[in-house]
Amino acid sequence: MSKRLDQTFEIYLKDLLQLNRRVNVLLEHKYRVQFFDSARKIIGDWDSLSRCVNGVLGSKISGWNLSIWRKGKQYSRYKGMWVDAPAPLEVIATLSETLVKHDKKFSFGEIEKHVLFLQSHGNSTPIWHPRFPISLRNPHTAAVIGHVLHDGHLEKRNLRVVYCNKERENISHFKRSVEVMLGTKIKFGEVSDKDGNIVVYCPNILGYFLVLFGLQPGNKVENNVAPPLGLMKCQESLLRSYLRALATDEASPHLVSDFGGRIWVGLASRSRTKPSKLIKADWEMFRRIGIKAGPIRLARVRLTKHGEVSAQWFFVIWGRKNFEIFKRKIGFVSKRKRDILDKILNRYRFSTDYVMFQENFRKELFQHAIDYVGGVDNYCLWLASKFGRRIRPATVYDWISGRHSLPLEVAIATMELLNEKVGAKFSPAEVYTNLIIYRPYNNSKEAISQGEFTGLVGRLGFKIL
Repeated sequence: MSKRLDQTFEIYLKDLLQLNRRVNVLLEHKYRVQFFDSARKIIGDWDSLSRCVNGVLGSKISGWNLSIWRKGKQYSRYKGMWVDAPAPLEVIATLSETLVKHDKKFSFGEIEKHVLFLQSHGNSTPIWHPRFPISLRNPHTAAVIGHVLHDGHLEKRNLRVVYCNKERENISHFKRSVEVMLGTKIKFGEVSDKDGNIVVYCPNILGYFLVLFGLQPGNKVENNVAPPLGLMKCQESLLRSYLRALATDEASPHLVSDFGGRIWVGLASRSRTKPSKLIKADWEMFRRIGIKAGPIRLARVRLTKHGEVSAQWFFVIWGRKNFEIFKRKIGFVSKRKRDILDKILNRYRFSTDYVMFQENFRKELFQHAIDYVGGVDNYCLWLASKFGRRIRPATVYDWISGRHSLPLEVAIATMELLNEKVGAKFSPAEVYTNLIIYRPYNNSKEAISQGEFTGLVGRLGFKIL
């Protein structure tokens, strides 16, 4: 094999031959007839052509088989009807090697453009009109991989992809990702199990593509699987698609009673001493897009009835900055999870207008207040007593640095404190002069006049000169 599968970025039709699994392909009628007729004309007749193919493949293909594949149809006595008769991909490849010497339109690059459907051996559902190449650089491919590695699995025997989830929105996201990855509509199998899960079955060919990208089939926990190296090296937009699928399946947002909230991500492992490769890769992907998750820790461990170790490892995402990056770059598919994340973020926000002051004015304002109360921790306690909500020092430092806009109520209350206690001379006119950004709570408008600003300060009930 010329390259490692886990570093493959694009898959073409001919790459399916690497798997040593039977793949059948039905070509468009006109092109198919030209293809087989041209091969027969070069070799002589059907029997001579079959001997040529058998000599290359070591198979027992007859001239009758070739003629059936040329027609693309055969009569099924079992079904009592005419059915499609796709040819084995290895036969198409063998004939192409002969034909391309005489006519470039029979190269694999051209054959790909005339595929009606691909099908694994047996009664697997075909994939109609696939669009090559299948690219790992497609964000939807990254999403499919993310789903399969978390709430899905890749069966070892026939490489069938199965995905399981309880929420219809998540099922729809998975299906759409598969269809956009392959560039065509897909016929999925779907059942509901006794636990209320929706189980989706995909055509086996999808699993063939995923194996070529580097996914390992079989039990994910037993095999200690990880995302393909090729995906780990991709640009941020692909990591975001992968992480959105991960978040859909494994990330759980929770409100925390005292302050804010958290996003919990946990995965199973067979080791009580070290986390799986998958959760370590997931943690690293979050870091690469700017989200600083907490350390990976052991949540619980037990023995199964077969005496095997069943452990769960987890990490937690918390903090306003991480939540804002998460919402902007990843987000949740499920409305239920989106609503919880919005509630978490709202706990960091005041129900007031937001402002941004000139840097020097802003820094002096906070520095005077912090010095007066005896440190940033005491300033946070004063704000908590004033507004009935917990404020972290990190939030204050964000306001000081200008990374986040400042709640107008906090600004005016701080000025009122300094006016009353240390004899400062803050006035609405001075405050307005240093105002560079005004963002109303209801987003009604982007600008405010000095008169409107003075009136607003008065309506808030604060007293500054």
